[in-house]
Amino acid sequence: MQKNVDNFLWALEKGAVNIANLLRPQIIIIGGGISGAADLILPAVNAALQSEVYGFHYAPVKAVVAKLGNWAGVIGAANLQQSQ
Repeated sequence: MQKNVDNFLWALEKGAVNIANLLRPQIIIIGGGISGAADLILPAVNAALQSEVYGFHYAPVKAVVAKLGNWAGVIGAANLQQSQ
């Protein structure tokens, strides 16, 4: 079980670092079901961002959990549907 968690965290960290290096956002918002494990996810992702993002000291990026948590995607999709 722990190996699966470690593999997931590694993939999430690498994905966040790649997004940060490619798009240069100021913040990466993590929502959905995994936002419930923020105490496990955020320290690992933020540590990876700090150590692996090019030019982090000039343009820092941090990961945070969506305020709506697991409902973020559902509410976003509903808002998108209403605007069309």
